[in-house]
Amino acid sequence: MTPGCGFFGPAICGTYHQTYGISMAAPLVAGVAALARSANPELSAADIGSCIVSTAGRRTGTVAERGTVPGTGNAVLDFPVVGAPSLPIVDAEAAVKCAQGGLDGGGILVLGAGDRTGSGDGSDLGDLTQRLTEEGYEVSTSQTMPADLSGFDQVWHIDTQPLTGSEVDRLAAFVESGRSVYLTGEWGCCPIDQSTIGLINRLTGGNVGHGGENGTNTVPVNSDAIGNIDGTDTPNQVSTLQVATSGSLRGVPARSIVAAVPGDPTRAVWAAWDSSQVTGGGKVVALMDINWFAHQYRGDTWDEVTANIAKFLS
Repeated sequence: MTPGCGFFGPAICGTYHQTYGISMAAPLVAGVAALARSANPELSAADIGSCIVSTAGRRTGTVAERGTVPGTGNAVLDFPVVGAPSLPIVDAEAAVKCAQGGLDGGGILVLGAGDRTGSGDGSDLGDLTQRLTEEGYEVSTSQTMPADLSGFDQVWHIDTQPLTGSEVDRLAAFVESGRSVYLTGEWGCCPIDQSTIGLINRLTGGNVGHGGENGTNTVPVNSDAIGNIDGTDTPNQVSTLQVATSGSLRGVPARSIVAAVPGDPTRAVWAAWDSSQVTGGGKVVALMDINWFAHQYRGDTWDEVTANIAKFLS
């Protein structure tokens, strides 16, 4: 048993998270982290955590599948403690492969290096991967676009640097084959906006442009938005989204504006296009802030919004 703070340990919800206290799983997870880090010393702690979380359980199964310990309870803390939970078992070999850039495919590819500006602290990709994994998706991560995207259903591009021309071409072909993409934008600080807007227009045939900075960090969610992405046909009902100095898009169709700049419903902070609007029948989501899910900026609904976006893109 290992005391500590900020380690990856098991959560009672059936997955791993950063925690503190005492964890019998901590030595095992720490050992896998050391192996993964030795395979690629350039990776951040969040990248290592993403590799551990996203590969756990795919081949190794869960504690419940491989154990026989009955469930127990904790009368002092008054919450159930499961002796053999459906907690995915970490996979050292797969985590090392992930750290080396090898991908096992899966439902979602989280692509990019996250927030490369001074406002980022390296935790964003790990938190996003963790949340998507909690929702039951198989997630792979890569800072560079892999040669083969055919093993994925969704690509989430999370970066402040733009996609290259060839990467735009490949993502366009990916979506035109009936699959989905999440795109990042910003308020004007970062070159990501140009490739994001260009790809949106290419896939939708629209004339979307940058709408400038949004001066309010709490934006209302449109309950009439396409795909009922606010929660009617997605897992969670949400009415607001917390952002951190976001940008906006102009020229977005009204039904595709999921959240708009307060006082200006024509400027989208969060936008979505369904299969009826996208060439080839794919789907597109764009959110004009890279830090809406970063722990130092995010609001109470970030995890619900994450689940809703993934469901919409499915």
